[in-house]
Amino acid sequence: AHGWSHKDLQHTSLGVIWFCGGLLSTYMLRRAGPRQRSLFPSIILVFTGCAMAAHEQSSEFSTRVHFVFGLSLVLAGLTRCVEIMLLTTGLISADSKEPNPFQYIPVFFLCHSGVAFMAANAESVAAIANMGIDIGTFSLGYLSVSFLLFFYAYFMMQLYAELGARSDKDMALPTASDGMVYQTVGQQDAEVSAVADSIPAHGDSHVLFDANDDDDDDSEYGNGGHDAQTLGFGASARHARASRGSRPSDDIELGSLHTN
Repeated sequence: AHGWSHKDLQHTSLGVIWFCGGLLSTYMLRRAGPRQRSLFPSIILVFTGCAMAAHEQSSEFSTRVHFVFGLSLVLAGLTRCVEIMLLTTGLISADSKEPNPFQYIPVFFLCHSGVAFMAANAESVAAIANMGIDIGTFSLGYLSVSFLLFFYAYFMMQLYAELGARSDKDMALPTASDGMVYQTVGQQDAEVSAVADSIPAHGDSHVLFDANDDDDDDSEYGNGGHDAQTLGFGASARHARASRGSRPSDDIELGSLHTN
């Protein structure tokens, strides 16, 4: 069995650093508020970039590609440290809907380091070296790819935000500017109570006019409740109600129609 090479040792040590540093950062932020951040993930990025930049490869071209990859990680970690300090000191608002322009830089360097890592495989590096392309041209090539990927991600997020805003506007309820007035349950109860208080009380809540109440008729029309010039709609309605046996609450007596 072969022993571990320097590549195996470096990769294993990187895994141990990420585990230990992530454990420390997670424990420190176990009770953190929404504005609190930890610098240790950024420090881990910086040390990982330094290790990648010093990562010896089988060819000089591959070593330089790893150096550019490590440099991208170092820049991502440093800019993330600066961003955290700006957030914690209040120079950048964490509640803003639109991020500060500086906050895009750490994200871009992380995107660039990922593209550089994918471009640093042995097959692509050997093919590029055989074509006679130098490290500068190769680095600028996948830097352009990083810009395109970042543009695609940013465009999709902006498109999602705009479509969501239009959808929320279309589904919004009419407001007072549209002539719509909304009332709470308490306001509706108060209006119902006011209307109920303005209606004269009767024995049955279903009867608008009490047909059996002859006192009002007598006081208004004299003895007998009707005179010779009065059409007796009240008596007719009582007679019809008695003949069909309906409930008093189902009848509404129209009263007497006085003719001159």
